[in-house]
Amino acid sequence: MKYLTEIQASINSPDQLEDLYQSAKGINEESEFRSDLLVVYEKSPENLLLSAWHSRFEHLPLVKTRRATNWGLAFALGVVTGLILWAVSNPTWLFQDQVPYLLLVWSPVATIPTLIFLAVVSKKNYLYSAISAIGLIVASAYILLIAPSVDAAGRDYIILMVIQIPLMCWMGLGIAMLKFKSTTSNRFSFLTKSIEVMITAGVYLIFGVAFGMITLGMFAALNITLPEIVIRLIAAGGFGLIPIMAIATMYDPHVPPEAQ
Repeated sequence: MKYLTEIQASINSPDQLEDLYQSAKGINEESEFRSDLLVVYEKSPENLLLSAWHSRFEHLPLVKTRRATNWGLAFALGVVTGLILWAVSNPTWLFQDQVPYLLLVWSPVATIPTLIFLAVVSKKNYLYSAISAIGLIVASAYILLIAPSVDAAGRDYIILMVIQIPLMCWMGLGIAMLKFKSTTSNRFSFLTKSIEVMITAGVYLIFGVAFGMITLGMFAALNITLPEIVIRLIAAGGFGLIPIMAIATMYDPHVPPEAQ
């Protein structure tokens, strides 16, 4: 929250607050100013100056700038993600002879490049993106290292981790984008955008599966049998592209969720 402290210091000075707003607009950070002012307003709704600014923004919607998506970076990181998933997609590699490694690591592998993409494109939140990425790495390493010491009766927790690791990745994305303090509106908007991204990823997955089946059918018609390693490359490599491409399609890293 870049402007939080300055806004708090200006809540009794109309000129100073206006100058701060104009300065934020001049460097294309109006959305951050609005978000931070709303945080201060929610803490001091009785302040007349903040109430006036809140009403001003309610009747003056944020003008969205034209979005420029770095598709090259998204595709490059998606390819890296796909190659890593392909490397661990061997179905004979089972963790504790129960769960394929792919089911445990796919979400952190897909999330960390996404964090890099969002931080590089937005040119901010580097610290929180790093905290989220390191947290996911530590959590995944903990799961992989602690499991061998768990007796057979307690190994059901591995199945739970297949469900919980993706949820931790979603939380990591939230921390990277919203930091540890955010408005109710921003959190609700982040939830909404998350649903939109999941739907978009589902659409991409449907088209990807259809394209993959058509490709395999064409080779079969030519009596060409693709090696298992190539089939895994098509499947896992293609799947690796989906998460980051869905986010690049639906989410603008330059502005907070509530401004989208």
